[in-house]
Amino acid sequence: DKALNNDSSWKLKKKVLQAFRSEIDPQVAPLRAAGKHVDHIIPFHVLLSDFLLDRGYTVLTVQVDWHPEDKTKFIVVDRELANAWIGYHLQHAKLRVISAAENLRKGGEEDLAIYRYRLARGETYDGETSANSVSH
Repeated sequence: DKALNNDSSWKLKKKVLQAFRSEIDPQVAPLRAAGKHVDHIIPFHVLLSDFLLDRGYTVLTVQVDWHPEDKTKFIVVDRELANAWIGYHLQHAKLRVISAAENLRKGGEEDLAIYRYRLARGETYDGETSANSVSH
């Protein structure tokens, strides 16, 4: 769907992240419990960033489309890339079940610190240079 992939870079990034999350949902769903969240000890965006960069992709170059069975979700169009991600996540992700409040706090503090550290090193998952990626 060309229109889907021609959104602003921010909207496209959100769709691509959601698509990659959808791809690994069968690994995460069995761990979900009422009032709990499944947390990536190594943040999801770090795993995804490493995976994409190792393969020469960025979140802005991955094509996504609507999930064929659930039009509220996205999938990765390149099924070979999607299957490679599923295997990579299975091998590298460290998951834990934590409270929703703890996960939201962690995401706001630890993920931002990791993001800023990687940005300072010039690493981004969208292919932009660190000088153009974030303005604070």
